[in-house]
Amino acid sequence: MIEPFLRGLRQIGDPDFRKVLLNAVGLTLAAYVFTAIAVWQGLQFLPQFEQDWLNTLVGILSGLGLVVAMALVFPGLTMLFVGIFLDDVALAVERRHYPADPPGQAMEFWPGLIQSARFAGIVLGLNLLVLPFYLVLLLAMPPLAFVAYFSLNGYLFGREYFELVAFRHRSRPEAQELRRRHATRLFLTGCMISFLFTIPVLNLLVPLIAVAAMVHIYKSLPRRS
Repeated sequence: MIEPFLRGLRQIGDPDFRKVLLNAVGLTLAAYVFTAIAVWQGLQFLPQFEQDWLNTLVGILSGLGLVVAMALVFPGLTMLFVGIFLDDVALAVERRHYPADPPGQAMEFWPGLIQSARFAGIVLGLNLLVLPFYLVLLLAMPPLAFVAYFSLNGYLFGREYFELVAFRHRSRPEAQELRRRHATRLFLTGCMISFLFTIPVLNLLVPLIAVAAMVHIYKSLPRRS
């Protein structure tokens, strides 16, 4: 389960990867800053109370909400530009590790961007929809809050990253059927992607590493029958 991610991380220094590394990290960092500013500005509209203790409690909950919102919004925003460098990363992995296989067919810019935007909307929408549920669990039963977060996003990331990679080699119905047959493995892969997004600094590289890892996973599946 971890090996595909380690292989992706080890390839960061390749010349083909360096071409997209700075752009990917720059876009990811921009998404991170945009998310932080947007959430912080939203918190400024919170009401002020006469009781100091109540303002202190609101401040603590606001800080907690900021952390939770960052964890929810940031991964979805990064999907907006995964389609931009998806083919460059996938092609670099295929050239190094699978030179004998036919290369994938690059997605056109706008269809790839629309596909990424659709996924970003799904991730953001569903996570914001269940945000109150996350907060209740975080206050009442913190372990269950993490289980809920990783379960939802594990499914979403496993599904969408795989389909973006598989669409380079197969038609949409074939890719979706392949995904359904390997749903458990892809779910666990998605959970790993969700976990990596929670690690500071490393999360800047996660979109790049996740695409590379998913190429390895796609290539390892018994799909040729």
